[in-house]
Amino acid sequence: AVLSGDGNRVAVSFPHHSDSKFIQRGLVQVYEYKNSSWKQVGNDFLGTKRRALLGHHFSVDLSTNGSVLAIGDMRDHGNTGCVRVYQEISGNWSQLGPDINGGAIDDKFGETVSLSGNGTTLVASASEGNGSVGYVRTFYLSKGNWTAGTKLVADPGYCYFGYPTSISENASRIVIGSSSYIGDGVECNQFDYLSEENEGMVRVFEHSGDNWVEMGPGFFGEPGGVFGSAVALSGDGSTLAVGNYYHDGNGQDAGFSRLFHYACGNWSQAGNDLFGVDAADWFGHAVSLSYNGERFAVGSPTDMLIPQNDSGTAIIYGNKFY
Repeated sequence: AVLSGDGNRVAVSFPHHSDSKFIQRGLVQVYEYKNSSWKQVGNDFLGTKRRALLGHHFSVDLSTNGSVLAIGDMRDHGNTGCVRVYQEISGNWSQLGPDINGGAIDDKFGETVSLSGNGTTLVASASEGNGSVGYVRTFYLSKGNWTAGTKLVADPGYCYFGYPTSISENASRIVIGSSSYIGDGVECNQFDYLSEENEGMVRVFEHSGDNWVEMGPGFFGEPGGVFGSAVALSGDGSTLAVGNYYHDGNGQDAGFSRLFHYACGNWSQAGNDLFGVDAADWFGHAVSLSYNGERFAVGSPTDMLIPQNDSGTAIIYGNKFY
């Protein structure tokens, strides 16, 4: 689920939704909180083919006021993938501009999407493009159409670059996860995602003129994890949250999360690492920050709050970390 910045709307996805027409086609719905209850806004969004898995993981986002919705359809056109953006007017959703298509078959473009606060800047990735090296593209809304901006491509040694991504609300910064970083000389499409050699890496870029310029050398994880498997930026882009749900600090796959803050031209860690309590908690599978970065939410989907039941938990941390 994705909450709008003002907290009044939520986009809920059911990627394994099936009906009489297609199995696992996927479903996305938007709800609004009004008059003390949640009510659906407009129509359902359904995958257009069998096993489309529409709404999978990071492929849905909302603008701050919830009036603009982006949905990635990574299995469209022979797994080329595409992104569709919609605008809500008077309770109805209409597509904003044409489909934004990936570059090649099996790119799975739209696997992750992220919208700026006003819904006019879009970031979308194809982490399996270029032989699973991955790439990220930016787009800008102009006169009802999406104009392509910079295409960011990973350096040698990165795999699945662009899984996931996040843009700050003011559209000044982008964070990109490369949750498989293995060093030079290894073909990504031959690489085991959970190999002990995998470190994971996160990179942050700042908008400068017509380009996106990297802010520092990036952040590396430890071997054997998937550092950068979840990322989030505060509204102004000054605070960064990173998750690594396969970290083994408190048992195998207990997971952990880490915060960074940007000040005086440098990124530095903010506060201590936060760890999952038990093995297989997957703590850090999802992370989120408030606009000012002072509240931090971490998802732990397999935490057994109820014994023998992977009920999952979400933990919210308050106060400043820096």
